[in-house]
Amino acid sequence: MSPRGKAREQVPCPHCGEYIPSDSSFCKHCGSDRETGWADDDEIAYQAVELPEDEDGEFEQDAPRQSNPWIRRGAYLGLIAMAILVGILAIVFMALTRGC
Repeated sequence: MSPRGKAREQVPCPHCGEYIPSDSSFCKHCGSDRETGWADDDEIAYQAVELPEDEDGEFEQDAPRQSNPWIRRGAYLGLIAMAILVGILAIVFMALTRGC
């Protein structure tokens, strides 16, 4: 139901056939919208994203990223510092509870 309390009329999407509100500007199931003209998959303009191709017509893949060793070292140092902090807090807590 809409916020006004009336049920919205449902119509099938011209592209995928799923039911959508009649006043929808796009289909939440397949993504077709009024700007694409409710086109078929072959007709939908995907040129907004251009992917580079190599000589064979295959898409180029990025080289695997190498992790920065300083970031890894920083993460290890952070974990060690947290472990030391937890140990110190545990010792302080134990000392305070025994002293009471």
